[in-house]
Amino acid sequence: AQFRIRFDEAALRKALGSRLLTDARHVLGKVKDAVSFEADECLRSYAHLLSSSEFRKRHAAKFLQPYPTQLELFRQLLQPGPQLVLLRSPPDTGKTSVAPTLAELFPDHRVVFCCLARRVNLEIAQILYNQGIPFAWVHNSLVTCSWLCGLRGASTSSSIEQMEQKLRDGVERQEEAKLRMRKRRAPMPLRPPRMFVTDVMSAGWLLRQLPPANTVLMLDEPTMGSDQSGGEAQPDNSITGCMVAAMLASPVKAVWCSATLPSRELLPSAVGAWRKAMAPLCKEGQQPCINEIVSMQLNVGSLLVRPNGRIAAPHQLCSSVAELRELVSRVRSEPLLLKAYTAQAVVDLNERLARPAAAARIAKAGVSVQPLNDAFRDPSMLTHASIRDYALRTLDALHAAGDDELVRAVCSAEGDGDVSGPPPFPPFGASALLTSTARFFMGMTLTVSTKPTAQLQETADELVGEMPSLKELSKEVELHEANLERQINAVRKEVEKAAKGAPDRMEELMAQRMRELDMSIGVEKALRVPEHTIVNSRAHVRHYALKGGMSERQADELLKSIDPSFFRHMPKQSELTRISIDLLVEDRWKLLLLAGVGAHAPHSAAVNPQGNTSYTHYVGEQMEKGALSVCAVTKDFTYGANVPCTSVLVEKAFSSSHSANTLRQFIGRVARTGLASFGVAQFEDDAALHKLFMQNDNLEALVMEATAAAQIER
Repeated sequence: AQFRIRFDEAALRKALGSRLLTDARHVLGKVKDAVSFEADECLRSYAHLLSSSEFRKRHAAKFLQPYPTQLELFRQLLQPGPQLVLLRSPPDTGKTSVAPTLAELFPDHRVVFCCLARRVNLEIAQILYNQGIPFAWVHNSLVTCSWLCGLRGASTSSSIEQMEQKLRDGVERQEEAKLRMRKRRAPMPLRPPRMFVTDVMSAGWLLRQLPPANTVLMLDEPTMGSDQSGGEAQPDNSITGCMVAAMLASPVKAVWCSATLPSRELLPSAVGAWRKAMAPLCKEGQQPCINEIVSMQLNVGSLLVRPNGRIAAPHQLCSSVAELRELVSRVRSEPLLLKAYTAQAVVDLNERLARPAAAARIAKAGVSVQPLNDAFRDPSMLTHASIRDYALRTLDALHAAGDDELVRAVCSAEGDGDVSGPPPFPPFGASALLTSTARFFMGMTLTVSTKPTAQLQETADELVGEMPSLKELSKEVELHEANLERQINAVRKEVEKAAKGAPDRMEELMAQRMRELDMSIGVEKALRVPEHTIVNSRAHVRHYALKGGMSERQADELLKSIDPSFFRHMPKQSELTRISIDLLVEDRWKLLLLAGVGAHAPHSAAVNPQGNTSYTHYVGEQMEKGALSVCAVTKDFTYGANVPCTSVLVEKAFSSSHSANTLRQFIGRVARTGLASFGVAQFEDDAALHKLFMQNDNLEALVMEATAAAQIER
């Protein structure tokens, strides 16, 4: 108050504000000088803190905000005239989540959504149902209107014309019925579907029946199935043939989206056919417009691991300035390559810069490379994005020097022995994933194989051999239930005698007596199986750590260092009951499920006997809940998977027979936003890393272009 009397209030506020700010900066500087912070040590040992609970809280606050690519997609589609948008965006950036909004964005159009992944179609249908938007399923060239459309008893049609006729006839019948029916019993009004959720095989058939001027198409993952055949055209009834047929029938507003979608220059036939078909629909002065949207928005990265357990990064395969320059250019435009630059990968790059040979070449070339600790003196600057930016700036400085020897000294993997410490991961070995190496891949791990069921059968003998048989477990559950029932009956008789003359207190006395005896109804008991056979349980980690040569003290420290949320609990009796009754597979597969191990192989007869897919559906449910520790999968799981996966191991037979983009899709399966705080991908063969980083084969584009040209010619 005295200062306000003596000085002007505005001048006082300005003077005190600047003084307080100066004092705060001085104190903060003193604290920074007193506290030692080493960014490399922090990122090496505590990289998971970048995705800690505080990070997730900040992300959750923005969870409902749209991604920039979603807003840009809407802007492009709303432009007047025909619009074709090629959306290349990494997984987990909301590509398919915009599909239900297209019906509201274009109220006078019919929207077609096509995706090969059934779980994605079901999610879209659920959203439409919750929003009250009438939609229809299209499967095997049959159109089935949903309940919201109002058709009853005859909701399936063999063509759009037949569906519309049924709707017209239904409206006429309703109008006649209203005249002789009470208002409260008036039927639900009939509404034509505003959106069609279609399978791949029916997409082209459906689009050819809808007017292109009033239709919107969203085609998800059109590259699916086009990663083989050596660049030759695929038949019309193949997945690629059906996808291309849908692309050639694209209407006035169309979106093709995939994380590995080729550019429009690589798809001249499909793009040219759309441009030619849309030309008559353009008004005077308009032209069909084609736009590409590329999203580089990433959250948690995927740490890539070589077969020997060392960290892998794209630049490690470069041996010249030209190769490094080309790679950096590709990394800046391909999000699934940029995702490889995690905290651990940047620490590895920093250690390579400190090699004696590399340091000497850097000094001789006069290259200005900022050390990692200097770049992140302020811990608040550590984010996933800033780490990736530091890596790219460092690589830019290296290739700008124009010294091939410098590039080899820093990037070459030949000097891995100079990197301090043992490899952070074990050598590749799917056979040990259920036992000795499981502790290195906590959370849920996918093992990618051409024959996933055979791979599990080869690796599960040691685990299953120590578990009791399914018959013994079932008998134990039956004995426990019978014993519990006898105890409850005895307590009930005792309470009936005590409650004689007061039957209204029967339930109260029964509950009181049960509490006294520490008995409870409905509380499940864990199965009596050796705890070390439950993959990623505390006993499992400890058992194989001791078996691998650790001391008791080291094993205890290891358990303390692991996030407790990753430890699996003992299976319950209800799990055994469901597995025993519902799943028609061999006992080996049922025991593996109890241990937290499954196989997602929809086309395998071993786990889908006589076409019964109950096992595959159960495994899918458990994966979505994160209830499995290890799951063997194949290519069918690549697209549309949204599960809390933390690691993926790819065998040589699979990586050698599939394209680079398919391998990149598996990198996108791990570390999904809000589902996993880190991601690890290990490959059995270094050739897979070369294909992943250095080989831009464009195989999908070649197959899609050849298929489109063949269909246009016919």
